[in-house]
Amino acid sequence: MKVVHFVGGYLASGAGRAAEIIHLGLQADGIDSTILTGDPKPATNAKGIVSLDNGGLARVTGMAYKAGEQLTKKIAARGKPVSLYSPGLFGHRIPRQVRDADIVHLHWLNTAAFVPPFVEKLSVPTVWTLHDMWPMTGGCHYALDCRRFETTCGACPRLSSSRERDLSTFLQARLKRRVGGKVHVAAISEWIALEARASAVLRECPITVIPNAVDTKAYFPVDRRLARTALGLDPDRPIVLTGHASNGWLKGSDLIVDAVDSLRTSAAAPDFDLIGFGTLDQEIGARYAHHYGRVYDDVTLRLLYSAADVFVAASRYEAFGRTLIEAMACGTPVASFRGTGPDDIIVPGQTGELAEAGNGSDLGAGIARLLGTGGALRDNCRNRAETVYARQTIAAQYQSLYRTALTGAGSPPSR
Repeated sequence: MKVVHFVGGYLASGAGRAAEIIHLGLQADGIDSTILTGDPKPATNAKGIVSLDNGGLARVTGMAYKAGEQLTKKIAARGKPVSLYSPGLFGHRIPRQVRDADIVHLHWLNTAAFVPPFVEKLSVPTVWTLHDMWPMTGGCHYALDCRRFETTCGACPRLSSSRERDLSTFLQARLKRRVGGKVHVAAISEWIALEARASAVLRECPITVIPNAVDTKAYFPVDRRLARTALGLDPDRPIVLTGHASNGWLKGSDLIVDAVDSLRTSAAAPDFDLIGFGTLDQEIGARYAHHYGRVYDDVTLRLLYSAADVFVAASRYEAFGRTLIEAMACGTPVASFRGTGPDDIIVPGQTGELAEAGNGSDLGAGIARLLGTGGALRDNCRNRAETVYARQTIAAQYQSLYRTALTGAGSPPSR
């Protein structure tokens, strides 16, 4: 079986890392797997990674695609700021590498890397993993409070539009025409599967829930005192860790502030150090005892997760929560919010705590409970990561889905 994956953007991104783990798991099982990416310089030693933007002309073309995306958003929003939105009008069509593929596996088509029109022209079964809501909307990555993706997009809040027919209307109709009923959907959580089943674009597609994977050989518990010594941290103080992406509001930077401030004033919580990695959000900045910046290597991440008593992910919306399973693989319990992807990952009281959605004080209370466990949940966390999210376990689930697609069982209509 030959599988060709499409990953727009950088392989170091959340979707990119998730795709690479699946790719490596397939290769370990003897599957011919290749990743085609829009990343001009993939930061990986993995075999079978092909950049479509690594030449002079290709790089110029890629820059032109990105400029076209930005200009389209600016025109559609009439110059107003736009976030969490990608038109997907510009990018590569069908690369030659897919000509002899048995399965095409789409992961992330944005960042002006690939465009949906090529999907309907593919002559082989296609799987699309949902890393966010973009494949079912008129351009937004998360619909937030808007439910128009269930019927007809328009008057798009992301575009600050009041017009019933705007860019989002066109983009949703294009997706439905070219993708709807034509792909096998892999949803990385029950929450995003429910959203897909409700959507006008994907409701006619077969939808299977397959979570993201973690490489349990790269992420495993390190002795806590050794990890803290290696990172220059106090070996005896309780430590709360957070990994914060660039989109502060979506990732809940203000909610982390609320949680930390409530903990500082709570008699139920011990004094602790807050440490972080990723983008340094100024809203949280002064509350960090240490911040390690952007971290891409597994060794440093493994040390950070192992050094912490609790890992916190405060996202308002999360399709899954890859950092949660990385932390659990290192034996660290996790705290997050109910309502989206983390619901599948966290078993309250056993591997972490789930707080009321958007309630920073409740999140703080959950962190306090975890700090009070004294490391008793570490084995639970590691065991769940190994039994549910291990790389080869998830690779096997995808191989089963590929076989289903190849045999036509539960398949979309022929193109």
